[in-house]
Amino acid sequence: MKTESLDRYSKVLDVQDLMSRCMGNIEFACRVLQILSERCDSDIDGLEQAAAQQDFDQIYHISHRLKGAFANASATNMSRLADEVCTASRAKNESDSLEKTCKLRDEWDEFIAMVRNDVDDVN
Repeated sequence: MKTESLDRYSKVLDVQDLMSRCMGNIEFACRVLQILSERCDSDIDGLEQAAAQQDFDQIYHISHRLKGAFANASATNMSRLADEVCTASRAKNESDSLEKTCKLRDEWDEFIAMVRNDVDDVN
């Protein structure tokens, strides 16, 4: 992948920050995104399940883990949304937990579609 290709992620990632974190190494940045896509998919599913069950401890646990993973990958909006889910879960606010989880899912789906499209382009 070329740096220009990574620019298309700018809606869901701070590409400049990611490249800085990866010391300008595009292959490393792409690997970070691939790892993120592989490891967080099940957490997003688990978060939705926990929110549906109003399991606020589990919502907090998963959203806190996601917040850090997203921050490390420079996915600032997803990290912010995960933080909002954390806050809603601590307040035991069912409607905010569900609403923020849905927003996070939407953002995640957009990101994951980009990653899968890149994988398809390589193959």
